[in-house]
Amino acid sequence: MSINLNKLYIEKSGGFEDFTLNLNDKLTVLIGDNGSGKTTVLSVIASLLETNIASLVKTSNDSIPLTLCKSHHNNSAYITCNYYNNGISLPVLVYYRCNTIQDENIEFSDLRTLETDQNSIYIEAFSNKSFDFNRFFNWFRWQEKIHQEIGGNNSYSIVRRAVYQTLGDGKNTFDNLFVTWLKNLQGDLRIDKNGTQLNINQLSSGEKTLLILVADLSRRLITANPESDNPLHGDGIVLIDEIDLHLHPSRQRAILQDLTSIFPNIQFIITTNSPIIVQSAENINLVLLEKKEEQITITQPDITSYKGWTVEEVLDELMGLGGGTLSDTYLELIKQFDNALDEDNYTKAKKVYDELDKILHPTSNQRKLLRIQMSSLIVGLH
Repeated sequence: MSINLNKLYIEKSGGFEDFTLNLNDKLTVLIGDNGSGKTTVLSVIASLLETNIASLVKTSNDSIPLTLCKSHHNNSAYITCNYYNNGISLPVLVYYRCNTIQDENIEFSDLRTLETDQNSIYIEAFSNKSFDFNRFFNWFRWQEKIHQEIGGNNSYSIVRRAVYQTLGDGKNTFDNLFVTWLKNLQGDLRIDKNGTQLNINQLSSGEKTLLILVADLSRRLITANPESDNPLHGDGIVLIDEIDLHLHPSRQRAILQDLTSIFPNIQFIITTNSPIIVQSAENINLVLLEKKEEQITITQPDITSYKGWTVEEVLDELMGLGGGTLSDTYLELIKQFDNALDEDNYTKAKKVYDELDKILHPTSNQRKLLRIQMSSLIVGLH
């Protein structure tokens, strides 16, 4: 079974009125100020999917266009999609809210029941518990026991490779994700980082975010595609709110490339406040949301790649920061320096230059330009 969303309509809901959003079949990225409706858009899509899961699963083996609808009082929304049911696999549908990641120490415990049938991929898929370390841990522990008993397990190997690829970067390598029983009757999840064995709680918040995101999505895809040799190539729709949360800029730069390469047939719809996320994306469908007088407006540029843009250009032209890419202190000192030039006051200009020299980047070419400007005042003194 596969599903691909085409277009979202919100007729009236929380600042949205006659709102239409075109969706890319691979990657749509929503940006905008806080309160501009990014999370609302994801929540509406999630609600439409959750409401219609049962009817989707029962649909006959046809390739058809569908419209998923939901109305509540005076509010209504619907989304168009292409849908195909092969009777074998299921599409993964899940909404990850990165602000619900468990940042404190993770305590693992036995689940009373570990659901393993295909439909279990929708358990907590749209709740605040979609990031569930414990559910993944119990599933992974089961997969490891199968691996040990029969001497191999494709599911076990696949999820470990996906984790290593996502966590690894140019400075760090990860390997040997496994369960140890030495200090805990329930077991502890461990991983090697640069050859050093770590408890999962010793990873950074960003590393834990990436691990559980990729691990949980892999688990759902493996369960959804039981007869596939490469279940991570299964279909689905994944919503991720605040994907940049907890991530170092270097990981922000790599995360979309990692997700779209590991899960090539997933349709990702995400929100972000990071210019680096926007700058790093390939074939991006960028959505700019802005709230004006209680109404939310939408802009979808025709540009599909911002890889040649600087971070400052993304902040200025797409995120509306303008001169805000420079600190207030710097802007005030530059203003004072320009005033000193206008007054032909070398002493004042030199004093301001000394303050700028303290805060400029060590290799900034701005110093040379400022000194050239001051030299004209020196010449004028002679």
